[in-house]
Amino acid sequence: MSETVTATQPKARLARTFAPQSGFAPWNDPKKAPIVRFENVTKRFGDFVAVKNVTLNIYEREFFALLGPSGCGKSTLLRMLAGFEKPTEGRILVGGNDITDLPPYERTDVNMMFQSYALFPHMTVEKNIGFGLRQEGMAKADIEARVAEAMALVELQKFAHRKPHQLSGGQQQRVALARAIAKKPRIMLLDEPLGALDKRLRQSAQFELMRIQETTGTTFIIVTHDQEEAMTVASRIGVMNHGELTQISTPGEIYEAPESRYVAEFIGDVNLFEGKVASLSQGMAEIDWVGGGRFKSAAVPAGLSVGQQVWLGLRPEKIIISLHKPAVETNVISGKVDDVGYLGSTSHYHTKVATGQRVTALRANMAQSAEANIKWEDDVWLSWPADAGVILTK
Repeated sequence: MSETVTATQPKARLARTFAPQSGFAPWNDPKKAPIVRFENVTKRFGDFVAVKNVTLNIYEREFFALLGPSGCGKSTLLRMLAGFEKPTEGRILVGGNDITDLPPYERTDVNMMFQSYALFPHMTVEKNIGFGLRQEGMAKADIEARVAEAMALVELQKFAHRKPHQLSGGQQQRVALARAIAKKPRIMLLDEPLGALDKRLRQSAQFELMRIQETTGTTFIIVTHDQEEAMTVASRIGVMNHGELTQISTPGEIYEAPESRYVAEFIGDVNLFEGKVASLSQGMAEIDWVGGGRFKSAAVPAGLSVGQQVWLGLRPEKIIISLHKPAVETNVISGKVDDVGYLGSTSHYHTKVATGQRVTALRANMAQSAEANIKWEDDVWLSWPADAGVILTK
């Protein structure tokens, strides 16, 4: 898709064109060259390895999320792409060109929006947005056109003459984003851009980021520790742990088919049942649970063998909770309700099973009532179909 953007006319919105749900998946095309490539990148600070041998391809018009806990190396990876840190080993390419040794001001295809926003308090909104363009020596008329375009994109026109202290947190965030967008980079880097916002405003801002990314067609790379945020905005997610990328997949694949216990536990809630493979037959695995009983699972990973230690991962919404024992004979365990969380649209039931393990089941509240028919201390039955879980070997 080749589209031209003028300084005064933003792109028409391309409705979810760059989301995996629309079929956008350049990472599956071996002929497609990435716009960003980290090639065996390692970063050390003294004896501490912040990023360890990372190889990663990110494609044009992707909204890519680097997700992980504090200290996992995700911000260091982003800062190396921006030029604020230099890899100890490996190289970084943008558009096929090696930029590893380029200083930040020469990386014209890349712009970064910081968590702190870093707005100039003495400048108006329009002056803040145009600051980088003035530093580049752009003509005044072109700056005015770019600033007007950026303000329209984030809907800040009526705040043009206000100063940062006269804006809400969400409005300041949009000013920072507009300032970065005004330079029309091919790649936008966002380091925890919504971290300063409250939950409700952050959720609204997530969809605003998606709209802007789709409208401009810019490649966005976001760093976040918020799983829900990554799942909402990203076309793909790279989950990091101790400087390494543990899995790179679409949000749906990350959630439904995690490749390790770490990813399963980091993305959403999960119940893990430890056991050993008892048998493998016709695409079905039987697992002897440490708590007694045998589970069946249709999610059989390649290379699985009888006798192997595994964990069956089950999301809370996949588990059926009932006061009465179900008719099925497999994938059924008993428990006692330890706690109930009423969240409006859903209720979360925390139960204790034979091993003392806490198992969470989620149920939609279909009726208009705040009273649950399953209460604390109730004896319950938990069950699930064979295709509900995923077998994890590491």
